[in-house]
Amino acid sequence: MSNRSPLEWPIGVPRTKYRDRSVYKVSPGAALKHLLVQARLLSGSFVLTSNARVNRDGNFYADELERKLDDPGIALYWTDGKKLQRSIAVDQFGKLWENMRALGLAIEALRTLQRTGASQVLDRVFSAFIRMSAAFWRSASESMRILALMLVLLGGNRRRGSCRSGVLHQMRD
Repeated sequence: MSNRSPLEWPIGVPRTKYRDRSVYKVSPGAALKHLLVQARLLSGSFVLTSNARVNRDGNFYADELERKLDDPGIALYWTDGKKLQRSIAVDQFGKLWENMRALGLAIEALRTLQRTGASQVLDRVFSAFIRMSAAFWRSASESMRILALMLVLLGGNRRRGSCRSGVLHQMRD
């Protein structure tokens, strides 16, 4: 495990323009602990990046989790079992610890998919993000982004594929 500062946001991943307040009812320390446990269970070797200060050992200073940062985003990088480099980044919320909590929950959901034998869904999710351009993610509304991801995840037969192509074509116009 390694924590790095400054934040290294994944290329092509859109940034949140307006941050929300979270409804998480955990302490900042608990959010960090949960994130680290989930990241270790996902991959023994990973890198977390954020704009929070870290000490010489690469650990976050305790007061950094609640400090107001200009950019409270956080990103996780790891290599999966197929030796593919993966990343997830979150900047939805105004405080670093809230984004840590969201990232920890997202990783936990990914691990659930792995444990249930539905890892092909993970492969589709990551390939969907790669195939869709950054321009699409910036310009599409939230509901259109969700619809596009759901259509890609559903995959399926030619009929569904042609429908998906039509919907994606309409979204680009």
